[in-house]
Amino acid sequence: VIACEQQLDSSYDCRCDVWSVGITAIELAEGEPPLAELHPMRALFQIPRNPPPQLKNPELYKAELSDFISECLIKDLEHRPFASELKEHPLLNSVDDYAGAVKDELNREIQRQRAEGRVHKQPEITTKHGKLKTDRKAPPRQIYFDDLAVLDVLTEDTIVEQLEHRYTDGQIYTYI
Repeated sequence: VIACEQQLDSSYDCRCDVWSVGITAIELAEGEPPLAELHPMRALFQIPRNPPPQLKNPELYKAELSDFISECLIKDLEHRPFASELKEHPLLNSVDDYAGAVKDELNREIQRQRAEGRVHKQPEITTKHGKLKTDRKAPPRQIYFDDLAVLDVLTEDTIVEQLEHRYTDGQIYTYI
């Protein structure tokens, strides 16, 4: 999370971390950070130009959360509180009231997952330097294309290599 003053090459201090806390609070409440629908580079340009982010549906949350987020996300660094000042915020002072309920809810979730089993997320497939990794521990495998027009380098050797591997894998049709 980058505070707006860090982007603009302005001077900044530990209060940029307060900005990060505000963004994190939104992400915890809504499941994704502000501007998540934008490409990261586009979001970087939007942060200094847009008004400070806020909850999309503040009526779903306690007023203290909206107030806490708005205090953390004050754009003018000179007016943004230090972390030591935020410790006095009513939202943080009310944490003890909910600690038992949160602990009980977490215990119920742990018991549920033990009974039903965890939901295993499929590993993300990534590519790097023309090689495919199906999960974190898998060795990278060379990618062979079914359309030779997408190759970055079209030499006789690369074309023959692609066709040979596709034929070996039983894929006899290739787009040219």
